[in-house]
Amino acid sequence: MARAGFTCFALTLAALAFIGAPAAAQAPARNDDASLAQIGARVLSADRAVDAARDSVNRLIEEMRKSSIPRDSLHVGGITLRLTKSDLSSSTLAVIERAMGLAWDDVQRGLGDRAAVVAATQPVILRKFAVASRLELSVLSFELDGRPGAGNAVRAPLTIDAARTAISDEIGLIAAIGEPLQLDLFAGPWIPAAPVTPDEWSRAAIDLATETSAATRDCFAGSVKRCESALGLTEVNDPVTEWYSPSDWRIKIDALPIPLAEEPGRRERREQCVSGRAPDICEAFMRERPVARPLVTDTRRTVIGLALELGGAQAYSRMMAAHGSSLEVLEAASGLHGDDLITAWRARVLAATPPRVAPQVREVTTMLAWTAIFAFVAFRKRP
Repeated sequence: MARAGFTCFALTLAALAFIGAPAAAQAPARNDDASLAQIGARVLSADRAVDAARDSVNRLIEEMRKSSIPRDSLHVGGITLRLTKSDLSSSTLAVIERAMGLAWDDVQRGLGDRAAVVAATQPVILRKFAVASRLELSVLSFELDGRPGAGNAVRAPLTIDAARTAISDEIGLIAAIGEPLQLDLFAGPWIPAAPVTPDEWSRAAIDLATETSAATRDCFAGSVKRCESALGLTEVNDPVTEWYSPSDWRIKIDALPIPLAEEPGRRERREQCVSGRAPDICEAFMRERPVARPLVTDTRRTVIGLALELGGAQAYSRMMAAHGSSLEVLEAASGLHGDDLITAWRARVLAATPPRVAPQVREVTTMLAWTAIFAFVAFRKRP
């Protein structure tokens, strides 16, 4: 590392010396044209020297980057893992190999006939880091070259399930390379490379059941269009009023952290909003910051996973080749009309609703059912 830094420094000094030295030593030219030609030649030569030095520095950086990648490899199925075997015990290596086999099975089911191509794009890297803690001796990080901060850190001792999930998650990053723009905007630069797990469906159900949003409540009640809106699959003209009701505004404003130095007039307006006396003030507070889509990114990603599951072996290929809105891309992947796909998604989410959340679902449905009954009776009473 020190040697590379010295080389870089020396190249830079050489380039600078090349620029300055000839100009100082050169005697005045006999005529202006000759002088300008000489100056131009020197500038051109100096530019080339700087470019050569820059290229050398870039090569050194690339060599250092490559040298930091572990040299040992494990190959299981279509997955390659780069690691330093001497850092790991034989039992840990056995766990990793077993996890790689299971992850490869998952990736084949998730990405279909393109699984091998995606997995071969680049290896997953495993690094071991020591942790200064009495309770935790080391952390294993599954990551990709050139993607700092996108890794999966797993605490030791490593389990098969943790390694399996971490490996398939990294392949999900590879699978998203070149994904349609609208799909990236919908759920970020990651595609489920493995089928959606029961735990992931359960978390999506909790998200849908506990989110304070008129759109999610309508989705619970059976409105597929409102499910599409809550997921962010359709355009909205005014997120504040289309996703959230005045009662939602009050709850969300009440949940915001209160600044210690809040201006008294603002504090009074906030209290009027929270008390329910001034919905217009709540609306003004809501419009002060970007309005988040009602459902979190992980919940939205379950729709992508379901589209890949329902679309069969070529679903991923169709999805990557698709154009249009995010819903149109998912239609291409699943082979279903958008409404049918979201109907299937809603059914899967509700089926995964944990018991502690289920009463909320029934309460919403019952409330809407009674509302419909009263509306029907009122209609029948009209002349």
